[in-house]
Amino acid sequence: MQPAFTIVPVTRADCPSLGGLCARFRAALRSYKGLISTPDAAAGCAELTEYVDANWPVYAAKTADGQWAGYIV
Repeated sequence: MQPAFTIVPVTRADCPSLGGLCARFRAALRSYKGLISTPDAAAGCAELTEYVDANWPVYAAKTADGQWAGYIV
């Protein structure tokens, strides 16, 4: 049986495809303060790229079919 998710270190090359996930997370956080915002995938990509470039440990979960399921910094 294959695991539901695989945890992988995030590289700079992964940031564009993870940007939307990061942006949706940031928009959800803002909503808890009553702020409505549109997720900005480019800003999400830039944020993740900053973490990766600063050598912060960034990991993501990938599903068996290659979709991103989450990330952690």
